[in-house]
Amino acid sequence: RVYYYYRFYLRAIHSSSFDRLAETSTFEAGYVFLNYMFGRVIKWPQFIIMFQAVFCIGVTVRFIYKHSKDVMLSVLGFMSLGLLQFYATGFRQSIAISLCLIALELAENRKLIPFIITLLIASRIHQTSIVFAVSYILVRLPVNRKTLAADITAVIVLSQLVPRIIVMGNDVFDKSYGGSFAGNLTGGLINILIAGFIIFIMYKKFDAPDRDTCGINYGFMHILIIGIGIYAMRFQALVLERISLYFTPVMFILLPQVISSGFFNDKDRALVRLLLCAGMLFLLFWRFSNLEFVPFWVQ
Repeated sequence: RVYYYYRFYLRAIHSSSFDRLAETSTFEAGYVFLNYMFGRVIKWPQFIIMFQAVFCIGVTVRFIYKHSKDVMLSVLGFMSLGLLQFYATGFRQSIAISLCLIALELAENRKLIPFIITLLIASRIHQTSIVFAVSYILVRLPVNRKTLAADITAVIVLSQLVPRIIVMGNDVFDKSYGGSFAGNLTGGLINILIAGFIIFIMYKKFDAPDRDTCGINYGFMHILIIGIGIYAMRFQALVLERISLYFTPVMFILLPQVISSGFFNDKDRALVRLLLCAGMLFLLFWRFSNLEFVPFWVQ
């Protein structure tokens, strides 16, 4: 797939007309325009691959550095829980995901117009990113038992409507979103278990006197519940795993926060962190060992 985007950028370099390039492409207009404009200036075909890697990893690491209490643990989560691996193949959507991370910060700061503009740009790179519009509401919602029950209800209802939503998405986006998950069950369950661990501790701290001062960003709780709920539906339709990736990066931020929230004593906190780091390192090794290409250090 990376070679496919390389070939498209090569076409953009030699194209004399944006309209002609857009007419002969199935990509969204925003991604075509990005290639066309870069192609006017930079004639190196591999540039688009370098740009995507630097932009997506740069935005994600910046998001982690700005919000995380434990950057190393968050970066390990980014590398081992599937998002970095997806960045290596989901070319257009990875750019859209990165733009949605920027949009999330704008939503937190109540900057509606910049949020809308950023989300519209993301949707012109990859259409599915429009689902992230709901995040502006989710970060504003109060976090209480009623709203959490509403999150869970929404996930259950959505899971029952998945077949109809897929058909509707095919009609709206003129695509063929289908196919069920056929990969290794264990890899997917790890993400769900970690998210469940985070949500459990957040819920246990719900009535604690130090809830507002324990350092947990409860504004991300609704986003995580909706995101991991959609992720779990990948066993019904694989495209939902991709859609969940707009929401689940908050997990990288919340995981260090719940560990340092005071729920564990110092000894248990160190042990939990050690176990998580070891598990993520193993998962990272497992993911890289299953890549279709050979990394440069393996000769």
